[in-house]
Amino acid sequence: MSGLLLLAVLACGAQSQARAADMAEKLFGVLLLGEGGDKDWKDAADSIKKEMAKKKLPFEFAMGQGDGKAVQKAVDRLESLHVKKIVAVPLLLSSYSEEMDQDRYLLGIREKPSQEFAAAPHSHNRAAGAQARVKAKVPVVLTKGLDDSEMVVDILAARARALSHDPSKEILVLVGKAPASKEGLKDWVSTVDALAEKVRQKSGFRRAQGAALRDGIDRRARDASEAEVHKAVAALHRTGPVIVIPLELSPDLVHNRMPHILEGIQVRYDGKGILPDPRIAKWVEDSAEEGAKLPEMSVFKDGAKGPALTRAPSQLKGGSQLGSDSPLKNKGGY
Repeated sequence: MSGLLLLAVLACGAQSQARAADMAEKLFGVLLLGEGGDKDWKDAADSIKKEMAKKKLPFEFAMGQGDGKAVQKAVDRLESLHVKKIVAVPLLLSSYSEEMDQDRYLLGIREKPSQEFAAAPHSHNRAAGAQARVKAKVPVVLTKGLDDSEMVVDILAARARALSHDPSKEILVLVGKAPASKEGLKDWVSTVDALAEKVRQKSGFRRAQGAALRDGIDRRARDASEAEVHKAVAALHRTGPVIVIPLELSPDLVHNRMPHILEGIQVRYDGKGILPDPRIAKWVEDSAEEGAKLPEMSVFKDGAKGPALTRAPSQLKGGSQLGSDSPLKNKGGY
């Protein structure tokens, strides 16, 4: 009897140690960064929250891209749950964006705020006064955006196939909002071209390429950007049927400008964004788990303030992955 009791005690002890080990691995909170606003975003955020709850991961959504006050409140709530680390997951299509640069600044990963973000013409006033850097008592890390991840490839391939009649004869064009900065544009184009090629290989299209729709620049330059995309799509159409997919999480700037850009060109286009999609929640979970293994990234903790933002963007994409002022540029940081 005593032997059985000892075995029971040992079994309970082993289970307790396993639970403790599991808890030790989960002692981080997930901070989702994203624009939010419409039903697609709400559905996505609700789905992600449910998945995080299943994994018993503390979760907060800082709604409003680049909104320092929203991020600070979310950080405070996670810290109140006694997390040992905060993993910020940006639900952004590109890691090379002024929105991502602004998140890096707010989280202390980048020394200076994004001037392109502050000057974005499509944004609105979110903060009265300057954007203060977020203050956190625990280590903070920031994962990458969606970029050309396998999940995004799968989603875009499914969107494209739904519009396709015979992919072996068709051309796929991914149109997205590119960053205003020259450095960011170069990185963005490289990532989107890689994404287009992966989608082509998965879906069997004859050809696929990206197209950069510029924003955050003057009206004349924006008109020129629209004309360039129109010209590129028209040229492709002369060689075969064209399918156009907007690189947007939900219908926004690209979708709003497409009727004018595609005027006079017969293409297949439905304007659907990436959201909602159940795979997004799994991507956030996987990103958070990987991010939890990363070392502290928040190196600027001086309470600095950037320039006052007269506007905050309503669109998710554009700018460089790490600014030249970031000490993590060559240390594996995001």
